[in-house]
Amino acid sequence: MDFINKRIKKLKAYAVPQVSEGEIKLDAQENPYPLPQEIRGKFSKILSKVELNRYPDPSYKRLKKLIGQYCGLSGDNILIGNGSDELILMLYLAAGGPGKTVSCPEPAFSMYRILSKITGTYYTAVKLDKDFKLPAGKILAIKPDIIFITYPNNPTGNCFEKDKIEKIISRSSALIVIDEAYYEFSGQTMMDYIKKYDNLVILRTFSKAFSLAGLRAGYIAGNKEIIKELRKVQLPYNVSIVNQELLEAVIKDRKVLLKTVKKLNAARDKLFKNLKKIKGVKPYPSRANYILIKLENIERVANSLKKNNIKVRHFESADLKNYLRVTVGTDKENRNFLEALKRAV
Repeated sequence: MDFINKRIKKLKAYAVPQVSEGEIKLDAQENPYPLPQEIRGKFSKILSKVELNRYPDPSYKRLKKLIGQYCGLSGDNILIGNGSDELILMLYLAAGGPGKTVSCPEPAFSMYRILSKITGTYYTAVKLDKDFKLPAGKILAIKPDIIFITYPNNPTGNCFEKDKIEKIISRSSALIVIDEAYYEFSGQTMMDYIKKYDNLVILRTFSKAFSLAGLRAGYIAGNKEIIKELRKVQLPYNVSIVNQELLEAVIKDRKVLLKTVKKLNAARDKLFKNLKKIKGVKPYPSRANYILIKLENIERVANSLKKNNIKVRHFESADLKNYLRVTVGTDKENRNFLEALKRAV
């Protein structure tokens, strides 16, 4: 098939592990708590009225206004997509491609590297400094066209120092993308800097804190000129009429939905303290809904968790071969994970 681009032929299709029955799923940073019943009831009423025979509002004006208010911005500062993955692809289409360079501190979210290959953008990884600190000077030295920074970082869970992030934004001519997928857990944001810098965008998702991973929805916040340019690579009707209607309800009732954030943060801190007590286990402090763990015997632990039907995130890279990332689950799921871990180490 000579008509397929050579760079695409070299790739492997992204494979999502199948979920088995009865499995304790702690590998994807999902919120373990389902939507509250009162929200589900509202969803049912909304769905009964949606006119699926009509195309959705291509401008999603009402939804942009609501998200903008949540961010302290105007609706014109918002672009919405089907989860962060589509939005990252839009950023690559607008600012990347052959002849362009993207830089990212690693370890980081794998889709930055994957989508760079798909779009033909040259990817340059910069290893995090000791204790997972942000290597601002090394990133700036590359002079890339796009810089991705996850805040809190995935998978390390820490928030980089704001002064170092601002140093990168202020001294670079690149498009700076701050991925705040876990903002609701950390409470830390760079959103206020959008009004100060015209090369900055903030990326967020409804998949984590809002318990809506199955809905596939996220948004970019940036100055009006950047958003105007990004709309040029946005496919028409990219946000379904169902998603628009449901997300409007979600934003309006966010206080109800986000009650689980406080519960999960408390569970995360408790899990961290219990992990610290286990010999051969080194957990790293986290501001997100997951914890990165370094293990002395990764293979034995991995086999034990598998036997106990507990799925966590393992890594292929050499730098993280002795690490795993565990998503904070319900109290019962966390207990089961700790018990299986203790038996293995």
